[in-house]
Amino acid sequence: MNIKSQKGITLTSLAIYIMIVLIVVGILATITANFQSNLKEINKQGSSNAEIDKFNIYFLKEVKKQGNGIETIQNNEILFTSGNKYTVSSESDAVYLNDTIKIAEKIESCNFSSKTENGKTVIMVTIQAKDEEEKNLEYVLSSEEVIASYENEEDYVHNNNVLKLPDEYQEVEYIESSGKQYINTLIYSKSELSIDLTIQLNNLTKDQKFFGSYGNGGICLGTYQGKWRIGAGMWGTANAGGVTNTETTYEKTNIIIYGNTWIINGVTEHSANSISQNNQAPIIIFGINYNGSVLQKDSIKVYNLKIYDSDVLVREFIPCYRKSDEKPGLYDTVSNEFYINQGTGDDFTKGPDV
Repeated sequence: MNIKSQKGITLTSLAIYIMIVLIVVGILATITANFQSNLKEINKQGSSNAEIDKFNIYFLKEVKKQGNGIETIQNNEILFTSGNKYTVSSESDAVYLNDTIKIAEKIESCNFSSKTENGKTVIMVTIQAKDEEEKNLEYVLSSEEVIASYENEEDYVHNNNVLKLPDEYQEVEYIESSGKQYINTLIYSKSELSIDLTIQLNNLTKDQKFFGSYGNGGICLGTYQGKWRIGAGMWGTANAGGVTNTETTYEKTNIIIYGNTWIINGVTEHSANSISQNNQAPIIIFGINYNGSVLQKDSIKVYNLKIYDSDVLVREFIPCYRKSDEKPGLYDTVSNEFYINQGTGDDFTKGPDV
């Protein structure tokens, strides 16, 4: 009697156990399916949001130009007095700068309008990425006025920088390092930063590192086997660098970086790595700051450098020299500070006056 009872209890327990296992497996399968579906949706949203972010970087840079204004504005096109035009193409679902440079893709719609508020011009942009909700963005044009006349387009292009420099400084086209100089930007690397840098390489035969701060995280900009490279963390580790498809040349090159997105002379690429947190050492230009030690300074020309923190301009470096002693350096129009060589050797070589 006891044996049968115990046997019955064992079979009943086994049946209950199997039922519980089946229920748990079913629940896990449902959770996994929902998680994968949500993950795909997040990835899709992230990609679309990245395109809007790219548009925002270009457009924010445009509206903050000193003396810039609206020449003409239509529903799908805006032309600034700077000469730059932003157009939405319904055929390619993209936003173009001056009809040739694709600055954002997968854009379902983008409409421009303007209004005057408190004496300032406000540009309103209604933009929608594919499969995303519509976003309403507002940009306030710079209130500073151009206080000089210009005879040609080239004069106008340079007026932003000329008018911002104090009288005791003369803007030049670039400053050039020999491989011994560097400048500390006093900005620490973090994921919210965006970089706008125009440089020219003097050496294509070796791998270089000429901008950033790294160690446990950070950003390191350079070249690797003839192509542009962004690194995060330890540059020498296998997963530290994302190499773009764009090859390096001796030509002047504009590089915009935010997150893991590169825009190299208007061509958009993506890296496996992105700008990351690093509070150990500030970013330097003309070399790399590795946990407080400046390494691998290289010979390059720097034409401009802008650093944004969450779309707020925190550094705008203009190549120039101090007229009193002709000392070359970078003048920051945000902090109104003049940055000179902090490395060894002679001063920077300065380019022609602008």
